[in-house]
Amino acid sequence: CTNMTCTGFTGSFSPSADKNSNYINVYGNFTLPGGGNNINPGIVFTLLGGAVTQNITSNGSTIGNLILNGSFPTTTYKFIDNFSTAIAGAGAGYSINLYTGILDANDNNITTNFFAVSGASSKSVLMGSGTWTLAGGAPGGETVWGVGGGTNVTLIDGSRATIQVTRATGAGKYFNLYGGTYKKIILGGASGAGGEWRFYGGGTIDQLITTISDLIYFVI
Repeated sequence: CTNMTCTGFTGSFSPSADKNSNYINVYGNFTLPGGGNNINPGIVFTLLGGAVTQNITSNGSTIGNLILNGSFPTTTYKFIDNFSTAIAGAGAGYSINLYTGILDANDNNITTNFFAVSGASSKSVLMGSGTWTLAGGAPGGETVWGVGGGTNVTLIDGSRATIQVTRATGAGKYFNLYGGTYKKIILGGASGAGGEWRFYGGGTIDQLITTISDLIYFVI
């Protein structure tokens, strides 16, 4: 669809038995219904705009997966309010994935199980001054911040944002920092055997705070 506006919608999105029908492609603005609705996590929303700005408005609703994969490096995905893809009890696989274009958090708070940047196209992440809460990990692994998953990545405003990890289990968690500068990273949640933290990709962290007693490794 071009613009997708669900304001006032009181029904439900249901995934099809055909998994290929679970993808909804949006080429314009993306507005979710209000009222704190949790959209079925089986639905994957993909933003595919051209050389435009696609506004993303959650109105307090939560989805399972958001893919940002526009046609141009200048395609901008701008969050108008706080946004979440972390659905309680839905597992680790619900995420925000940036493949091309510019993600502009616009000083809003972003909550997701994990954040990934992939592919060879030019990409920029404007983190803003809000808090990025990471509540899970990638499927098949425990990466919560995968900025180094692709190439041609520019991290902007990392020196203003806070990253808060709230893992639910004691399993290890991994960050790929991709040489960026980060204001504050807070490690929290459950601790336990093997609950180590590993940082890859270099970078600068002004404040690293942990509220649990686990090992922290910097891999160079």
